[in-house]
Amino acid sequence: MREVLRPFTKLVTLNDQDRVSIGLKDTGDDSITCNYVKVEAVSGSTGVDGLFFVSPTSVNSELNVLDYPEASGLLSMGASGSVGVAASIQTGSAVLSLNGNDASPAIFLSHTAAAPTSVVYAITYGVVTLSNTRKDNTLHPGD
Repeated sequence: MREVLRPFTKLVTLNDQDRVSIGLKDTGDDSITCNYVKVEAVSGSTGVDGLFFVSPTSVNSELNVLDYPEASGLLSMGASGSVGVAASIQTGSAVLSLNGNDASPAIFLSHTAAAPTSVVYAITYGVVTLSNTRKDNTLHPGD
């Protein structure tokens, strides 16, 4: 068995340290509850020190918005953890590979870069499923 994904991508620009909620939608503007999300800084990150933080919006219904800090708030959490992934703005990528119960229709994204620094993030997302090998056998492999 192999895993397959129909990937969708969107670009988002963050101009300040505020956390934003980003809906994960298909080309028809319908919401997708995704089990895979990858976020990378792709523009404006040269020479910008800091990190970005990505978290799914629907993991564990007991949490509320205050439990998902902005990236700058991660340092003040002490020994507590937060649901999500942090990565370097200059070199990192953050991947959320979620199980079915934690799949999310949106993410929270924030970074520590202060205004007026703008950073463009590429967000690739979708639903990873197992392929149907019988259907794969009907595909023309090419010459």
